[in-house]
Amino acid sequence: MAKSRENTLICLLLNVKEAFDHVTLKQLIKILINLINWVKCFLQNRVIDLAFDDERQKSKEIITEISQDSSISLILFLIYIWYLFSKIRAKIENLQSLSYIDDVALYMKRKNIDKNVKTLKNAAKIAFTWAKKNAVQFDDSKSELIHFESHKTTLNQMIILFNNMIIKSKTCVRWLEVWLNRKLNFKVHVQTKIATVTRTLHSLFKLMNSEWELNVKSGKQLYLTCVTSISDYDVKI
Repeated sequence: MAKSRENTLICLLLNVKEAFDHVTLKQLIKILINLINWVKCFLQNRVIDLAFDDERQKSKEIITEISQDSSISLILFLIYIWYLFSKIRAKIENLQSLSYIDDVALYMKRKNIDKNVKTLKNAAKIAFTWAKKNAVQFDDSKSELIHFESHKTTLNQMIILFNNMIIKSKTCVRWLEVWLNRKLNFKVHVQTKIATVTRTLHSLFKLMNSEWELNVKSGKQLYLTCVTSISDYDVKI
């Protein structure tokens, strides 16, 4: 939509550092007033048992916030971080956001690229300020920036965060296992997937010709079991 309106869409990707280790009980109780007893029950009185060679140790109390292994933790973390997005949207007009658990994307679409960059910088400042007050950290090493545009020359405007972290613009980023290039035509994603399945196919051929003597039928079944269908990538087997 932004491209059709001759706008340039800019996107800042942020990753919450050790997301599940930085959710405090106090803040959750404040947010989930109607579920205080349920949340307390989930977060308190937690024990762990260790078993080795049919010998089981005595249960030991553990002190932690929320466990990443629990499906309930995903729900609690989404509730916990929800206020971040509402706070950003309340202060910055027209800024949009997407998130999947600890992967956060903030983006603006306007013709004025410099204003887009400035707006995202302000949004990042709000995000980092909120994170500091709520025991959350963003992983600077995973922060990325990309300009989605159709210009012949690549835009290279960067963002300098208030902690002096410099995020340079990239021509391609990976978000939720999908490779997104600046023209958003998914060519890089397709090429990457083709390379992956091709390597897997070659490894399978070697296995079929090895001492294991895997037959063609079994080889095809193993391939279809282990690899996502590659028919969409125009690869001939």
